[in-house]
Amino acid sequence: MLGKRVVPDDVEDVVTAWREVERNGWFVAEGENDERGLHFPYPIYTNQLERFFSLLSAEAWSLSDYDPVLIGDQIGDQAYIETADWERLKGICTYCFQGEKFCDGHWGNLVEDGVIAALVKRIEELARREG
Repeated sequence: MLGKRVVPDDVEDVVTAWREVERNGWFVAEGENDERGLHFPYPIYTNQLERFFSLLSAEAWSLSDYDPVLIGDQIGDQAYIETADWERLKGICTYCFQGEKFCDGHWGNLVEDGVIAALVKRIEELARREG
């Protein structure tokens, strides 16, 4: 991989977007009742959280051959993120972004469980060291 930049160019944007989420919150409301009066809750996220995950959806943060089962099993282990290299971080970012497509509330769970805060912290550490 000679000549290819490992550190994504928009690290600062991702970190700044996360700081905005920390300041302003991430959750607005649950979804509303349908026309029959049945309630199927789904989260409505803040614009700040939507922007944060929009940044993580970029190619620079994605890994096409990530293993969602492995990452899903390991993501609760603090050391999994704390020791991640860029390749693993990109897999985690892909898992985090893609998960909302398959499970409403995935992003909210990641925020509440501290996964996103740990992810951003690790991104900052690697960017300082390698950037």
